[in-house]
Amino acid sequence: MQSYDPYRKYGLTRVINASTSLTRLGGSIPHPDVFSSMKDASKAFIRIPELQKWAGDRISRELGTEAALPTSGAACALMLASAACIFKGTELEKYDPLEKNDWNPIIQKLPLHTEGLRNQFIVMKNDRNVYDHSVECAGGIMVEAGESDYTTIDHIHDTINHEKTAAFYYILSDLPQISCR
Repeated sequence: MQSYDPYRKYGLTRVINASTSLTRLGGSIPHPDVFSSMKDASKAFIRIPELQKWAGDRISRELGTEAALPTSGAACALMLASAACIFKGTELEKYDPLEKNDWNPIIQKLPLHTEGLRNQFIVMKNDRNVYDHSVECAGGIMVEAGESDYTTIDHIHDTINHEKTAAFYYILSDLPQISCR
């Protein structure tokens, strides 16, 4: 007897993931306890900011990190991290998502209304990758440093704009492509 395959039902092709937990290959296959917890959670409503805070605190405690924020995948994590970099030092930092307040006008500046905010992300020209759009979706502007085949520390320093640079963006996605001097 063949087991139920929802992908076959819809004519979709399954793949063998020999890479890692790639979002574009379906992420990962959760432990059965996760599905049990999801089923339990689906029986009630909750304020999502409270759940995110609880989950972030729990993950942070387990990993021994300063903070954590669960996301739906790498692209979403990079988009949220980019937004955090853009809003670093702004009035948004004083808002607590668990308190009733009106921070919507602040976050609605993204992605198109970033005037006056630090929204530039320095990226090595030879390190452009499929996740660049995550920075741009948050309102970030990619500023290339270096040449197509190498980047020096001077290239990076020359690209920094102290009024506009939010962060240096770097993803080690394919080691052989990266050749810094």
